[in-house]
Amino acid sequence: MNTLLLGISLDFGRIHNEHVMLAAIGVSVVFLALLILAIIYTNIPKILNLRVRNLFKKENGRKPEKGEITDVSGEVNAAIGAALHLYFNDMHDFENTNLTINREVKRQSPWADKQQVHYQYRVNN
Repeated sequence: MNTLLLGISLDFGRIHNEHVMLAAIGVSVVFLALLILAIIYTNIPKILNLRVRNLFKKENGRKPEKGEITDVSGEVNAAIGAALHLYFNDMHDFENTNLTINREVKRQSPWADKQQVHYQYRVNN
């Protein structure tokens, strides 16, 4: 048994092969998922550029020149995204903020009326 800092004891004899294998599989699954996500996110601009090139080719009948329309910088994309965000957030309609509460007087049922129940109990007894 090894004693670490602050008096915490760790018994390496209680760690079995199954525990090490489970930890290794869990860590490898997480890193594999992160690797797949990194590959996907790095290839998204290439896929979008291919789509834009194909649309340009359909409309104009020729391939676009290098840097003609398909190369858009990150600053331009950020500005477009910010403009769309502001545009769509301003599209809600403003309503009157005066709230009115109309109270409805409901006749209670005889089962929920406590005074009626107690009165009948006193009269009958």
